[in-house]
Amino acid sequence: MKEVMSLDGKALELINIIDHLVNWGDSAFERIRLDKWKILAKRIMAASGSDLQEFIHNVTKDIAGDKVTMSEEIGRKIENLLKQTGTIEQQIELLKYVKRRAYPLVIRYMVTVKT
Repeated sequence: MKEVMSLDGKALELINIIDHLVNWGDSAFERIRLDKWKILAKRIMAASGSDLQEFIHNVTKDIAGDKVTMSEEIGRKIENLLKQTGTIEQQIELLKYVKRRAYPLVIRYMVTVKT
């Protein structure tokens, strides 16, 4: 039986995907790494996109330009999130949810990553 992720769980997974797409270890990010979480939250709130893939692209491009990490693992996470959201309407609902709660979601995600 397929496990359905809650909207909150999907939101945290979306932030996880974006975080892992950005190559934070690149020397070009040396100065902004201290404000990583604030920058991530602000870019999520400001980003647009008509679906999840466009939103992920826009946020990642906004933060990283071409300094992006590509991996099969990230690809699988994106594919899984797309399957979990299903319709475009569900994707838009998730995007609205994430944008309205960017700071608390990023803080919650940050805590899970640091522990």
